[in-house]
Amino acid sequence: MSATPRIGIVGIGSLGRRVAQSVVDAGLPLVVFDERADALEAFVDVATLAVSARELATTCDIVGVCVGDDEQVLDVVTGLDGLLEGARPGTVICIQGTMHPATCEVLSRVVAHHGVDLVDAPVIVDSYAVEPTYTVAVGGSAETLARCRPYFRAIARDAVLTGPVGSAMTAALVHALSAAARQSLDHDTARVAAALGLDDAVTAGLLGAGVLVALDPHAQKDIGIARRVVAEQEPSDSLLSLAAARGALLVAPGSPTFIS
Repeated sequence: MSATPRIGIVGIGSLGRRVAQSVVDAGLPLVVFDERADALEAFVDVATLAVSARELATTCDIVGVCVGDDEQVLDVVTGLDGLLEGARPGTVICIQGTMHPATCEVLSRVVAHHGVDLVDAPVIVDSYAVEPTYTVAVGGSAETLARCRPYFRAIARDAVLTGPVGSAMTAALVHALSAAARQSLDHDTARVAAALGLDDAVTAGLLGAGVLVALDPHAQKDIGIARRVVAEQEPSDSLLSLAAARGALLVAPGSPTFIS
């Protein structure tokens, strides 16, 4: 891998668009692909547009996969015209949309047979900061993290190694549960404040504007995945399972963040 890696981004939705723009702003060479041609319009003059994930992989050192769910990730990586059909040995695939940790573990073993490395690298947002800050949680080896540093430095404030492949997705899901619990409590507090006669603007000034904002759809998706992961664990498996279960209980029918 060269000192200045060539970055590929597959999936130019809300996450992929922000990540791709950060790569452009950092001055790294960029290749982008999305099945929707209109999603690529903003990058016509600043990046190379690929016609498939396969073509993108043939020229990139690091590929960020920013699609919506497990099935789409599997299709992008292993499907027809997917990344594995074009990736060279030594390429690193970074799974960045939140998904089930076990899917990352399986994919890691699959791509290894092709000489390709894979890390799960979800972008965790601290939305309670004055300005939202981004951290990449990385599941994989320290050596692979080091190779991806120029990319992660472009898209986030920091990159933190969480353990083996799959662990970063677990960290992101636990973060989603924690954020949901905090927001649920904030919404309850805001309702109490309103009942006591405080204006919404005053409450927001005291507790932060986020207290009045509904949980975004991406966070709702993450909580849904976390509930699935928790349901698959034995209650005695780990402290993490217990903590996640308690977090999931806060996302219950009738709360502002309930997921049906």
